[in-house]
Amino acid sequence: MTENLNQNNNEILNENFNETRPFTWLERLKYVFTDPVKLFDNLREYPKVLFPILLVGIGMMLLILLRLGSYREFLSSKMMEQLAKQGTEMPNLESLVNTQVYVSIIVIAVTPMVVWVFKSFLTNGLASVFGGNGKFKDAFSVISHAFIPVLLGQVIITIISLIIGKFDVLINFAVLLPESMTGGLLYSILSQIDIFIIWYQILAIIGISQVYGISRKKSALAVLLPWITWILIVGGLSTVKAAM
Repeated sequence: MTENLNQNNNEILNENFNETRPFTWLERLKYVFTDPVKLFDNLREYPKVLFPILLVGIGMMLLILLRLGSYREFLSSKMMEQLAKQGTEMPNLESLVNTQVYVSIIVIAVTPMVVWVFKSFLTNGLASVFGGNGKFKDAFSVISHAFIPVLLGQVIITIISLIIGKFDVLINFAVLLPESMTGGLLYSILSQIDIFIIWYQILAIIGISQVYGISRKKSALAVLLPWITWILIVGGLSTVKAAM
């Protein structure tokens, strides 16, 4: 009888331990797609950030390296087109392209983290104003894990690109607009939105709600307001650049 009681107590302790321990990297990758509520409940107790930083940073670099040949051709054609419009003489284009490739690889790997910092700072502030209880690291943990489906989108783009032998593969909503609207503000805004970006925002809303203990409506405001601000700024700058 005593042995059975001890065994039952041990099982209960093991279950409690399994519920409260930090998830492994593989578990976090699985739950971000299969059970985000469970993932973010765990991140509320253990706001880890190393896994998504390494996964996205290294993943983005590897994906661009897989398409390095077509990327060089893409950059070369764009530079030649730009120089022709400016009416300037062609410099050592190969050296210029090589430099741009190396810079682009670094930028592609680092840019998501910069976006996460911007979004996490604003989201944390707004969530706190709406009565949430959390810190910047909590928001950063949520935002960085919620971004993982965007990496999946880049994997799909890379596969399509390798199949068709073309670097510039677009899956954003700007492709739905007529060519005459290219370069306009609406085009610039929609070029930043696709199904994976929307997925990312939905996961972030769920995560902020779970981690900060606020309603989904308040969480949506905390997540979407920084995003809308970001796409308007980037869209506006892209429109001005196109006009110039």
